[in-house]
Amino acid sequence: MTYRIMRKSLLKGFDEIYVLNLSDNSNINVENPSVFGAKQEVFINIFVNKTVNTEKTCIYYCDNIGARENVNLVF
Repeated sequence: MTYRIMRKSLLKGFDEIYVLNLSDNSNINVENPSVFGAKQEVFINIFVNKTVNTEKTCIYYCDNIGARENVNLVF
């Protein structure tokens, strides 16, 4: 399955999608590691399916920029 088909299926199947990016962005700040200290991209995805069918899927995205000690996440 291609990523395009997978994304289309997720948008069709869920009412809300929350994407939390816990990875560092080395282009912005090289000194701060990701929350988990990993070099790989780390994401947490939460998929919400409500009982009432809606026409559009709401997608909320949040980036973590900064040191592990200063994490303050707002969607």
